[in-house]
Amino acid sequence: MAHPNSKKAKRAKAKRKARQAAPGDAEQRQEELTARTERQERVAGRKAAMARKAKIKSLAIKVGFVVFVVGGTALVILSRPEVDGVEKLGNDGRGHVANATYETSTPTSGAHRAQSPRCGVYTVPLELDLAVHSLEHGTVILWYDQEQPELAAELAAATRQWDSHVIISPSAELDSPIVATAWRRRMSFDAVTEVVTEFVDVYRRRGPESVACDF
Repeated sequence: MAHPNSKKAKRAKAKRKARQAAPGDAEQRQEELTARTERQERVAGRKAAMARKAKIKSLAIKVGFVVFVVGGTALVILSRPEVDGVEKLGNDGRGHVANATYETSTPTSGAHRAQSPRCGVYTVPLELDLAVHSLEHGTVILWYDQEQPELAAELAAATRQWDSHVIISPSAELDSPIVATAWRRRMSFDAVTEVVTEFVDVYRRRGPESVACDF
């Protein structure tokens, strides 16, 4: 083995330095380093994209989104939730008239009187042309059979968390003990259940106009 300070050892050391400093080797090492970094960035990018898509999908299930992926980009379109079994009705129009008539005792749209009612619990039937105007403002109306007045208190208790945009009114022309109406939505019930509360929660303040309706 050559002595560290011998000429042979010095020449070997010089050769090693020359090899390390060779332009070709340095460029190759830099290219390899760059390629490795790019691969790592691509992998990290794919993982991040998958995480974003998973998060969007999870949120879509909870809130009600429609998600389309175009060219690798997720396009999110809001889709309002609906209550299972709700009746979705056509649009019978809007606007103010002096004398409105309806084909049903629980209309959900149509022309109506210019005035709108206050929200709250009614002891006499709410006039239909006033009711439709309140629906236009995003109010939910819970009609109950006037032969069962105890339902008024039950409905009031079930909806006490809301301080606006809810009307509870008797009716003499119902086919069910309770009929819930919102703008272009209707649902019948045999009793006060959690689905009644769900109906209010989903459709309250979803009318074509946003107008106050306090108690």
